[in-house]
This record gives sequence, structure tokens and C-alpha cells, in this order.
Amino acid sequence: MIRIAFLITNKFLDIDSTTLAGYDFSGMDLHRAILNGYCLDGAKFENSHLRNVMIQHTSTRNAVFRNAALMNAILNNSDFTGSDFSNSRSIGANFEGAILTNSTFCNADVKDSNFSGADLCGANLLCDRYGDINITGALFDKNTSWLEGFDPIAHGAILKI
Repeated sequence: MIRIAFLITNKFLDIDSTTLAGYDFSGMDLHRAILNGYCLDGAKFENSHLRNVMIQHTSTRNAVFRNAALMNAILNNSDFTGSDFSNSRSIGANFEGAILTNSTFCNADVKDSNFSGADLCGANLLCDRYGDINITGALFDKNTSWLEGFDPIAHGAILKI
């Protein structure tokens, strides 16, 4: 049994499992859930409400966040390699220092999100909009996809050769 706590409230969610790797959270309301430190590799959060969720210092490789509401989510220093954030609403999300190698944000709304110091190599960042996105010190490579006309270097990102 795994017990997930929620920030500020006295609410808990009991999961009848020994691991959260591969767990299907699709469609669940996880507003303010604290998922720090759990292995969430391959977990599915499709159409989930994840506003203000905390996923810090966590392995979340190949997870699915399609159509998820991630407004103001705290996702820093986690490994999201190969994860799918397509069509997510990641407005104001904090991905500082996260590993987002080969992840996709196709049609996601990342307005005002913080990707400073993140690894964006091979990521698909053909987002719906960037707004005041912070990519200072973020790494990207020739395989990273950006919206036409967007200059990542002018916004402080570093090209990895």
C-alpha cells in the first residue's frame, strides 16, 4: 500500500500497489499531490488534474502527461526522459534542472514555465505558446524542435554540440 499526501490539506490517496511505476493515474484529481521521490517511470497521467503537484527529484521516465492540467506544477530536478506532455496545460510549471531528453511538448501550453538548467536535447518543443518561458542555461541540441522563428540562444539556452 502506498499513501500519497496532498499539500496543505489533510487529504491522502491510498494506492493498493507496491510501486507507482507504470501506474495509471489517468483522469484523476491529483491537485497538490506530493509525489516526490517515488519511481513514476511509465506512469500514465493522461487527462489528469495535476495543478500544483510536486514531482521533485523523481524518476518519471517515459511517463504520459497528455492533456494533463499541470498549471504551477513543481517538477524540478526530475528525470522525464521520453515523457509525453502533448496538449498539456503546463502554464507556470517549474521544470528547472529537469531532464527532458527526447520528451514531447507538442501543442502544449508552456506559457511562463521555467526550464532553466533543464536538458532539452532531442525534445519536441513545438508548443502551442511559449509566453515568457525561461530557458536560461537549458541545454538543447540539433534534434530539439522549436517553434519557427524562436531563437533559444537569444533566450539563454546553450547549444550542446
